[in-house]
Formats: sequence, C-alpha cells, structure tokens
Amino acid sequence: MKSKGKKTSGNLRFALVMVICGALLLHGGYNLFKIFRNYRQADDLYADISAHFVSETDAEESAEVSDEALPPLQVDFARLQEKNPDIIGWIYVGCADISYPVLQAKDNDYYLHRDYRRQYLYAGSIFADYRNSRHFSDINTILYGHNMKNGSMFGRLKRLGVKKYYETDRSVWLFTPEGAYCYEALAVFETSPESYAYRLFDRRGDDYAAWCKKMMKHALPDTQTSPAQEGSRNLLLSTCSANNSYRTVVLASMADEETKEDDESY
Repeated sequence: MKSKGKKTSGNLRFALVMVICGALLLHGGYNLFKIFRNYRQADDLYADISAHFVSETDAEESAEVSDEALPPLQVDFARLQEKNPDIIGWIYVGCADISYPVLQAKDNDYYLHRDYRRQYLYAGSIFADYRNSRHFSDINTILYGHNMKNGSMFGRLKRLGVKKYYETDRSVWLFTPEGAYCYEALAVFETSPESYAYRLFDRRGDDYAAWCKKMMKHALPDTQTSPAQEGSRNLLLSTCSANNSYRTVVLASMADEETKEDDESY
C-alpha cells in the first residue's frame, strides 16, 4: 500500500510540474506574440505614412542633374501637418534604414510611446527635445528614438560607427517644411543620460568650444567636418544601448549653414 501511495504522490508532483511548465510556455509564447505584434504594428504604420506622404528621388536622374548629393526624399509637409502639427521634420539615414517623421511635444514623455496620430504605440516616435526650436535653428538639436530589437526606429543607429557603413555614407538627412539639410555623422559613442553630450547652447563661446573638443574625442576616422566651425549646426541622435544605464549617441554636423531666425517658445 505504501508503494502505491508513493507512486500516486509522484504522479501528482509530475503532473503539477507539467502544468507549471505548460503555463510558463503559454505565458512566454503570449509575450513573444505581443512583442512581434507591436513590431508589426509599428512597421505597418510607418510604411503607410511613408507611402502616402513621402516619395523617393530618382538616384540616376539626380546624378545626371548634379554631382552634389541631392535630397533622397521629397516630403509633403503640408498634408502631414494637417494630420498632426507636432510633426516638425523627417529624418532619413540611408545606411541605418532610418526614415521617420520627427515630432515635438511640450515634454520628452508624450511621444515616447505614442505615434504621430497621438495613439499608443510601444515603439513610439522619433521626437525632438522639447527645449529645442521646432525650426531646428538651435546650435544643437537632440532627437530621441527607441532602440527596437528588430532594428526599427533608432535600432540600427550604431551602424554609423561601423567602418563598412561610414566609409560608404555618413549622411544624416533632415527634412523640414523649409528645406532639406544634409548633416555628416562625426562621432558615435556610448554615454550616460546625464552626460555633457546632451548640453544645449544659446551661443558659441568657451563652453561650446570645450563641448566640441570633448565630443570630437570620439570622432570617426577621416572626419573632415567639425562642430566648432562658425555657422555649423548639430544633430544629436540618441537611443538606449544594450545596457539601459547608457545611451548610444551620434553627433552629426552641418557646416556653413545660414543662420536662421529662432522661433518663439513652443
């Protein structure tokens, strides 16, 4: 009788273990389903906005017109801003598969998990720091985006620091209602969210010169442009790194930019 009781008890334990394992598998499977559903939702949404409001420039036709790099895209901002006036630009980085609208709100939380329709989306939006001018007239403009595991949003931003990519194309294109601007990626590195990299400046002085010197310690090889050049304007692209305690940042600069009149506060 004791042997039979032990066998029954063992069967119950085995069954309980199997039930727990099954529940864990179901839970893990559901979480994976949600993750892939979120990725698909974001990919479909941004593919749709690109299809309706953005057109690509014919590369062969552009080469015949000019030897200089011409804008790779044409963006219909009039119609885009009818959808949401918070859309202030469009960013395109060919080597990193980045092509997204840029938004701006009254804080840096609103578009963290909202799309351009102001609806919840885990991948969120690419957005400008709320302290920046919506006309990109500041010396430094900071753009934030999630580091999505499927490579979307700013998930491939690190490519700008990989030799086979930056030797081919370092261009970071910014499109606004006023025009198209080509920045050159100068530096790629990891830093803390509170680091000097995120400083904003209202004028070029000794503090700005010191900031430029620190940033250019991380300069990519054969970099010709400097953020310290008179009239230059900078983009700082920021995303989470594999270690959430740090951020991956890309400094891109555009030299000889004509000074724009700053806008009023947002």
